[in-house]
Amino acid sequence: MNFFHKIFKTKLWFPAFVAGALIGPGISYSRIYFFHIALVFWLISYLRENSLRTIFNELKQSQAKMLNTLFLVTFIWFSLSIIWAESKVSVMQYLVFWLMGATICYAVYLSVKNKSDFDKLTLTIIIVFSIELLISLLEIITDFRWPISRFSEYVHLFGRTNDFKELATSTPYAREYLASSPTGFSWNPNHLATLITLFLPFALIHNNRLYSILSTLLLVLVIVSCGARASFLSALLISIAALFFVTAKQRLSIIFHCCPTKIII
Repeated sequence: MNFFHKIFKTKLWFPAFVAGALIGPGISYSRIYFFHIALVFWLISYLRENSLRTIFNELKQSQAKMLNTLFLVTFIWFSLSIIWAESKVSVMQYLVFWLMGATICYAVYLSVKNKSDFDKLTLTIIIVFSIELLISLLEIITDFRWPISRFSEYVHLFGRTNDFKELATSTPYAREYLASSPTGFSWNPNHLATLITLFLPFALIHNNRLYSILSTLLLVLVIVSCGARASFLSALLISIAALFFVTAKQRLSIIFHCCPTKIII
């Protein structure tokens, strides 16, 4: 009993939950993700320390009003879409996805109470993202492939199938393309490109000029290697938009180091 009490009392479940949300299918077996397990353990540990009355009072605060409104509107919209949707099963599936996303947002809202909590959350995100970026770069420049990937030859060991196996052996170009397409933890290149693009604004406006330039170049390299045109366009628009929200010194850095890189690539 003391063993289980110590397990659920640990403060590590929230960082593990956040890490699992970022890693997604990168650590999973079939449709069971590490995220799902961490979510259950975090929820149990949180409910052991906080009553439902306390949680409801937290969600009644004015700070949560916008969050509550957003998820109420989206929930009603997704629920109503079952009326005209061709596939009712797909609607139910996306409602589950919506529930997972809402749980992540509310978990962060309830767990981050002060600057110390925020710094720990930020550190967790930076560590996980840095690892994924490193894996992505290794997939681009070496033969390394994360085993739980759409292109991995070992993915069958994790309850999934490699649906590009025949394409990978069809032509030399196809083999080369798939071999250099990074997936990181994100299962396929498009999902990885979307995640990488979300981090681009933070790289562009970082106070350290060298860090900003280097990290931006690496992020753009991964986006281009993914072959995701929508993410590449988003990255270009983000770079242009960043010019309006940074200092003059940072603006020159973006113009002379970041934007030309995108055009050249």
